[in-house]
Amino acid sequence: LGYLYNGFSIKGYYYWELVITYRKVAIVFIAVFLGENGVEFQVLVALLLLLVSLKVQHLFKPFDTPTLNNLEVRSLAIVSLTLWCGLCLNALQVSRGFEISLFLIILAGNIYFFVT
Repeated sequence: LGYLYNGFSIKGYYYWELVITYRKVAIVFIAVFLGENGVEFQVLVALLLLLVSLKVQHLFKPFDTPTLNNLEVRSLAIVSLTLWCGLCLNALQVSRGFEISLFLIILAGNIYFFVT
């Protein structure tokens, strides 16, 4: 069972894996049960959850190393950016050039995450 809490700070954040799991369950809940309210509402609720998660992660820094904490913060930020750009693509009537720009922002953000 050590794989559940190895890598977390000695400060007592051994339970943080449960926080991450609950966040993932909440995303699935949003995707499944809030669909009847429209895609825009789903994305906005998911963005709210991710931004709260980002703030909590940044405040507590539960991992042993700054690298792991930064990786989690960056991953939450990139997912939020991707959802926001997807919301803009879906909800707004934009020109083809703006659509391509949003796509390139999503692509660049995800490439940056994987490269750094």
